[in-house]
Amino acid sequence: PAGNFQLRTAFEKAKGCTVRVEAVDSNEAMCARIERNPDEYDVVFPGDFSLAVLREKKLLAPLDLAAIPNAQYIDHGFLQLTTDPHMEVSIPYMFGCTGLLYNRHDFPTAPTSWRILQREDIDGRFAVLNDRRFAFACALKTLGYGINTTDAAQITAARDLLVHWRMRGGQLADAAAGEKLLSGQLAVIQAHNGTAMALMDRNPDLGFAVPREGTALATDCVAVSAQAPNKALAMAFINHLLDTQMCVRNMRFVRYAAPHTAALALVNGTDAMRPALLATGDTMRRSELIHNLGGQEHLYDVAWAEVTSEMIHLAAEKSGAQCVLAPSGLAAISLV
Repeated sequence: PAGNFQLRTAFEKAKGCTVRVEAVDSNEAMCARIERNPDEYDVVFPGDFSLAVLREKKLLAPLDLAAIPNAQYIDHGFLQLTTDPHMEVSIPYMFGCTGLLYNRHDFPTAPTSWRILQREDIDGRFAVLNDRRFAFACALKTLGYGINTTDAAQITAARDLLVHWRMRGGQLADAAAGEKLLSGQLAVIQAHNGTAMALMDRNPDLGFAVPREGTALATDCVAVSAQAPNKALAMAFINHLLDTQMCVRNMRFVRYAAPHTAALALVNGTDAMRPALLATGDTMRRSELIHNLGGQEHLYDVAWAEVTSEMIHLAAEKSGAQCVLAPSGLAAISLV
C-alpha cells in the first residue's frame, strides 16, 4: 500500500528505521489482522468503507496533525465526501473511480451517460462489476439515485434494472472481462480507472469516460493503529507520504490519484494520469464514496443475491426483456 518502493527506502534512510510491509487481499482480512494483533502494526491503509468499522472498534489512534503538516494539502472538498472529514483518525491517501471503459469501434464518441447500457445493439456485449455496491452504484446513478441510499424502493428499482441488464446478456465483470474487451467480445464494461489505465496501455482503441450522472469513488486512507508501538514514527511516515514530490512520484507509480492539491497540480492533464482525473468538476460533485451502511447493508445483500441468482441467468437464455427508463428514473420492466 505504501506504493513506490523508493519512497519507503528514502524514509528508512532519513529515519534510520526499517519499513516492513504486509499485504492482505481484502479490507476484511486487514481488519481481522489488526483486531487480533493490534500492537504489531504502526500504519494501516484501510479503505474508506472499512474505516468506520476500525473506528467503531477503537482500533485507530487519534492523529496529531501538528506532526503531519503536509496534511494541509489534502483537498477540503474531497474530505467532505469521506467519513472522517476532519482527519481525526485518518487521511485520504489515494482515490479512484469507476466509469465506462469502451471500444472506440463501438463508440466513436465517448459515452456520457450510464444509460448507454440501455442500447440494444450492445446486448450480450457489456458488463458491470461483479461487486454488489459498485454494480448497484452504476444502476442507482442511472436511475438518478444516491449510491448510499437505504430507501427500499430505490434499491428495488436498481435491483430490477440490474436483473434486466443480465437478462439482456449483460455480464458480471471478472478478471476475464478486460481480455474480452481487448478482443472485441465486449463493447463496454464498468471498470475502475486504474484497470482502465492498464488496458488502455495495451490497446489505443479503448477509451475511458466517467458518466455525467457521477460515479462511485473509492479511497484508501492512511491511519495509525491504536496500539502502534511507534506512534511518532508513524506520524512522520504519513507526513513523508504526503510530501508533494513524494506524492507525485507515488501517483505515477500506482497510477491512481491522491486528493493532494499541490501534487495534483503537477500531474493534472499529463498522459501518465489521464484516466485517473476524469471525475472532475460537476461530475466529481455528483460522485460519492461508497459508505459502510452498517445494519442497512443487508438491503444490498438480499438484492444482490437476487441479481446473481442462477434462475436469472437461466431466464435470460429463454426470454427477452424490454425496459423503459421513465422520466422519473424508475425502471419499468416487462418480459415478452
